[in-house]
Amino acid sequence: MYVPVEDSDFIAAIDRAVGDDVDVLSISFGMDQPLLYEDPIALSTFAAAIEKNVFVALAVGNNGPSYQTLRNGYHGC
Repeated sequence: MYVPVEDSDFIAAIDRAVGDDVDVLSISFGMDQPLLYEDPIALSTFAAAIEKNVFVALAVGNNGPSYQTLRNGYHGC
């Protein structure tokens, strides 16, 4: 069963993983909004992970047949 996750849960999970000294964050989820690159808290969370030498990868979904339909909500990863 799908359980919606709040943005704050997502951010807390990343913070916890970074605090646990992970080397890689591989994130894959479907999202329509909000765009993470418009969210200052998400941006600072990813930046903090990258500053600690954590490799951050976000999968890209394909919602159609053209290049413009590829998106993951954050264009920095």
